[in-house]
Amino acid sequence: MTAPRASWAPRTVLVQLTDGGELMIQAKHVYINTGARPRIPDIPGIRETPGVYDSTGMLSLPELPRRVAVLGAGFIGLEFASMMADFGAEVCVLQHDYRVLPNEDADVVQAIHGMLEKQGVRIVTNANVTRVYAGEHGAPVVIEADVDGTATHFSADAMLVAVGRVPETAGLNLTAAGIETDARGAIIVDDLLRTTADQVWAMGDCNGGPQHTYISLDDSRIVWSQIGSLRESAMPYRRTERRNVPSCVFLHVPYARMGLNEHDATAQGVPVHVHALPVSSVPKAVVMRETEGLLKALTDPSTERILGVTLLCPEAHEMINTVKVAMDCGADANYMRNAIFTHPTMTEVFNDLFA
Repeated sequence: MTAPRASWAPRTVLVQLTDGGELMIQAKHVYINTGARPRIPDIPGIRETPGVYDSTGMLSLPELPRRVAVLGAGFIGLEFASMMADFGAEVCVLQHDYRVLPNEDADVVQAIHGMLEKQGVRIVTNANVTRVYAGEHGAPVVIEADVDGTATHFSADAMLVAVGRVPETAGLNLTAAGIETDARGAIIVDDLLRTTADQVWAMGDCNGGPQHTYISLDDSRIVWSQIGSLRESAMPYRRTERRNVPSCVFLHVPYARMGLNEHDATAQGVPVHVHALPVSSVPKAVVMRETEGLLKALTDPSTERILGVTLLCPEAHEMINTVKVAMDCGADANYMRNAIFTHPTMTEVFNDLFA
């Protein structure tokens, strides 16, 4: 029997059970880690038209659609576009902006754009989708868009909506618990991930931080440092102590980045020395016959401190972890230039990249 809701005490959680019942739980500590959900834009027909999916739905399809339309050219949209093209689907990406990945360096974007087109992905920029509806005669989904001022129609067997994710907090009744959220619905937390309610923490995507699995894992370390076996003998680990967070985009040729890129440095007025190499200069890439892409590093012109690294190459998702350790340990360009790396590997390119 569930207690009357009027008798709820602080840190009370009401769980709706699959059989229709309810379970009320009271706890000394509450940890919220509800993640994020795909954002669905307010486009007529996009919610009710069959064949329109978010990323979870697209991964659950029993068979490969012949034609796939992707709305959005961010990390998720391009990952799916590349994957579906590798599987053999005909893919069209619709991007409202003038280019894909607007926060990345222009030369990197150009290279990624070219690689996707080589895979057979069609990329349409300046495309403002105005309506989605069910088609006829072999066109399950029709997307109506304004492309550079011209009304254009695209047909697909499946449409992926990949225009970002929002914190999954709307159904938690946080206001009743005294937990504040920001304009995007993210739970407001302090440096120790404490919410505005006593003894309640929020971790992962729901607190508005970077939306990576490994950030949620690191958030758990912050919370554990306050409640685990180390709490009596060490200062808690704080979010401001987190440094050098890498990111990866798993395209056909993976893209990884950490720290500043030229786009950021220019916007922030930070002077940098740019180091760059084509992937074709890496012996391991030549051996693998995968020579598309480029590598870039930014260093401080006066100290040679590493400010950021951008990798568009085979094994970039692994190589970026070497950079992460190097930057965390304060290694500079001189160290990377003279470090001993095994051969033939992709990692040995750091000797040349920082030269």
